[in-house]
Amino acid sequence: MEATGVYHESLAYYLCNIKKQVSVVLPNKIGNYARTLDIKTITDKSASQAIARFGLERQLESWQPPFKILNDLRHLCREREQVGTGANNVKKSTPCRTYFCNIK
Repeated sequence: MEATGVYHESLAYYLCNIKKQVSVVLPNKIGNYARTLDIKTITDKSASQAIARFGLERQLESWQPPFKILNDLRHLCREREQVGTGANNVKKSTPCRTYFCNIK
């Protein structure tokens, strides 16, 4: 399967838990491969066919879930990033906040 942000993770964990072989490939590798296939228009169907052909033609490494500590660290980093984004949004609204906080 193609690594798509966090969207592929649930399926990868599920398949691994039921003892199925899973390979996760970076999108740029599949994209470069798809360009060699002379596909005129990229659709969901043609993209899924390209991913399937890529998997059949290559010996891909099996995906293994990361150690729990690494997974926890990644989730904490994502949460920290979201908190930082929220702080930036508050900073952007400072003129409004200042106006409403100074009303007597």
